[in-house]
Amino acid sequence: AIPSAPPMPAAVSRRQMSTLGAGDDIEIDDVAYAFMASQALFTALETGIFDAIAAAGDGGLKLEELKAASGVNAPRMQTLLTSLVALKSLRRSADGHYTLSPNTANFLVTSAKYYYGDYLRYQMGRQFYHRMGALPDVMTTGVAPSYASWFSDPEVAATYTKAQHNGSVATAKALVKRLSFE
Repeated sequence: AIPSAPPMPAAVSRRQMSTLGAGDDIEIDDVAYAFMASQALFTALETGIFDAIAAAGDGGLKLEELKAASGVNAPRMQTLLTSLVALKSLRRSADGHYTLSPNTANFLVTSAKYYYGDYLRYQMGRQFYHRMGALPDVMTTGVAPSYASWFSDPEVAATYTKAQHNGSVATAKALVKRLSFE
């Protein structure tokens, strides 16, 4: 038998319903909406938004400056930037300048020592993310795409290899920092 849920407090809003008794239980909204956050992050990496802000220095860039610096003049740029601020990958000052969070500066700017954005862009964003959309069909039919068919396309294989290398380099750098070679 499925255990019954605790009674819901009268003051709980619809948004909070999925987080009753937080802690060791699923945060339903966090999981359900995570794809939007992932897409915002992948888009920022693909369009060079983080690199453009990093190149501007500590003062950051305003919206129009960022459009010019990144070459992205999309009407939804403000929406994307607002999402990135909500994700804490960017910070927005009172006067409208966007700057990088420390983790974004350290891991998502191509010139950063510990950059692993290519792994996220290529492996997660371009390959696995799209493949996961077929998971319901795979589970109900039992038919899954094979790696052999997937890698028969040289471009896909090269992208996968580049992403794996980039992810491994980031892991190797972290490992080297923890080991003593004396």
